[in-house]
Amino acid sequence: MISRCVHGLLHLFGSRGIPSSVRRITGFGLHTFKLVAPDGSFNYCKFHFRPEQGVGNLSEDEATRLAGANADYHTTELFDSIARKNYPVWGLYIQVMKPEEAEKAGLMTFDITKVWPHKDFPLIPVGKMTLNRNVRATPTPTELHPILMQISSLPTTSPKSSRQHSLHPTWFLVSPTRRIPVCDTSVSLR
Repeated sequence: MISRCVHGLLHLFGSRGIPSSVRRITGFGLHTFKLVAPDGSFNYCKFHFRPEQGVGNLSEDEATRLAGANADYHTTELFDSIARKNYPVWGLYIQVMKPEEAEKAGLMTFDITKVWPHKDFPLIPVGKMTLNRNVRATPTPTELHPILMQISSLPTTSPKSSRQHSLHPTWFLVSPTRRIPVCDTSVSLR
């Protein structure tokens, strides 16, 4: 088993494994990001989403009963909640590590199998994400094509600039047109 999968498996088969609702799922990134200011200074960062509705989970028996009654229970519950204007909201938090702290922390900073201790790197609230409307229809491939063409022309960074070694093999398996950043790699901090 790949060590980076263990953390996910512990969540999946632990008490958090079966969420009572998509609206109650906690989300966090495994990778460490480098946030660079216009003056060239930088910090390392991890992103977290916390549901404002609270975290809720189902027992195995409850999950089996709900799946038997409606195999699309989670999708239906989310769609119906949004339709009733009971919008799910997640708080966006970051953990920030200064470069000098990263030097002291060593590989833990970039190891996706490790969690940054919250007492040393507390969660800092930075925003919210609200799902306030349901999807009207699934886009067709012809509707997506212009969007994907624009995305594939965005500049990317090289794998040499990444200290996250888990990303390196992926870089060479993906064709150059698919090497797209998820967001602008030169995000400015103010």
